[in-house]
Amino acid sequence: MPEFKAHQKTFTQKPIHQGNLLQIKTLKLLICLLLILVTFLAFGQVRNNEFINLDDNLYVADNPHVKGGLTLRGVLWAFTTAYAGHWHPVTWLSHMLDVNLFGLHPGGHHLTNLFLHITITLLVFILLQRMTGAPLRSGFVAGLFALHPLHVESVAWVWLKEKISSVPSSGCLRYGPITPTFKRRA
Repeated sequence: MPEFKAHQKTFTQKPIHQGNLLQIKTLKLLICLLLILVTFLAFGQVRNNEFINLDDNLYVADNPHVKGGLTLRGVLWAFTTAYAGHWHPVTWLSHMLDVNLFGLHPGGHHLTNLFLHITITLLVFILLQRMTGAPLRSGFVAGLFALHPLHVESVAWVWLKEKISSVPSSGCLRYGPITPTFKRRA
């Protein structure tokens, strides 16, 4: 019986010169700084916003557990209670920490949402850049993500921190660098 061998391609990488590596790292750093700047310019005015009467009061301003700040009692409450129809302990803990840091001044709470949004934007850039190896295209897509109108509410409404705080821990970014592997068949 004849043997069939799979066609194998050899992939060789061109050596990266030290100067090119420095240029690539510099480009990635500049893209990150630009993403931070553009996102802050687009959403930075939230620091002047008040709490919104829709749900911010229910979640923060009128919630006795959150108003107490980050305490052992508050942590136990966050993990054991479905308050306002939701069970999201990370969000509750984040609101409690905001109260410890900023009190009930809404500007600090809004800036926390903005900081989380900028962090997620940078994670999107890093993930796309690792997947594609194309920093400019990855930066463009991360910029679209950062400025997309669907994210306005998540940044501008304190209670929508639940959407922002779930992304880094959701598992979609936990796998680290994504690199293709080619294995030889036995």
